[in-house]
Order: sequence, then structure tokens, then C-alpha cells
Amino acid sequence: MDNKIVVGQKAPQFEAVDVFGKNVKLSNYSNKYTLVVFLRYAGCPFCNLALHRLAMEQQILKESRCEVIAFIQSSKENIIENIYNRHEHKPEFSIIPDQAEKFYKLYDVKTSIKALVKSITKIPYWIHSVKDLGFTQGKVDGNWLMVPAVFLVGEGEQNIIHVSYSADFFDTEALSDIYQKLQFERVEQ
Repeated sequence: MDNKIVVGQKAPQFEAVDVFGKNVKLSNYSNKYTLVVFLRYAGCPFCNLALHRLAMEQQILKESRCEVIAFIQSSKENIIENIYNRHEHKPEFSIIPDQAEKFYKLYDVKTSIKALVKSITKIPYWIHSVKDLGFTQGKVDGNWLMVPAVFLVGEGEQNIIHVSYSADFFDTEALSDIYQKLQFERVEQ
């Protein structure tokens, strides 16, 4: 059964604990926009590149009144080892370990063999991640067929204003749709 989240729907609420023990509750972010991101596992070079990009963009997102919450299918220890201990630009947003995929299921984020095929076209990004940034393949403690997804949650009622069930944060224009939605939302207010 397909329970995909759609634009206009109220964001599924969650409460979780990030890798540093901080309690993260989506309803606590109702006075701002929230980018809810689902990635594979902490040792994935593609996902490390995505987190690197988000860490580089986090100041611009904050200036747009948008916070980031990321979910990764890895243990807390693997997230700290592969992300916080390896990244020059440390993410200042919460990263929540979800090996049981509880929150992936809540947002209907799934695996796909098509993800493997699509990743073949992204080899130049993988090479950049490994060769230039040093994000070599780490421990696989999540499903490598999981398709990264992103949900932009509006302020106030916390309705979904943007959905991508196949997010590629490493493309040059990866965040363009999100910035456009944030800009459009501010103009509408």
C-alpha cells in the first residue's frame, strides 16, 4: 500500500533523540520551516556528500528561517565516526539514528532497485565524495537501496510544502526548489 506524503498534507509528527542526546520533536519547530531529510547510512559516500552540502548550506537555510533534521539508518556510534569525526564542516543540525526505520516508515521512505540503477549515473559525484572530500565507503549498517527523501514542512500548521522521494543534494541545483518554495511562502504571507 502506498502512503506517500503529499504537498498540503500535515507533516507526520515525531519525537526522537539525536546522536548527542537532544530530544527532537517536530512540533517544537512550528515557528519556522523545517527540512526533514532521510538518507541511507553513515558510511555511504553519497550520503556523506549530501550531508556535506547541507552543512555548507545550513547558514543560508537558517537565514530563510529553515531548520534541518536528518535521519540516517545507522547507529549513533557510526554516525559520529563517519560524519562528525570526518567532516570538516560539521552539521549543526540534529541527526537522528533510525536503524529500525521507524521514521522512514512514518514518512513512507522506501527502498528501490531503481535507486541502484540511478546511482550509476551519479558516479562523478561519488568520485568527488571519495577522492576530493575523503568520504570513503564506511560500514554498511543500513539499507543501501534506500532512496533518500526530503520534505519541507511549513511553519504554523506544519503542512508539507515540498516533497522529493528521490533527493539528490549533490547536484548544483539541488536546493533550488526548496529555496524557491521558502521564498514563495514568504511572499504569500
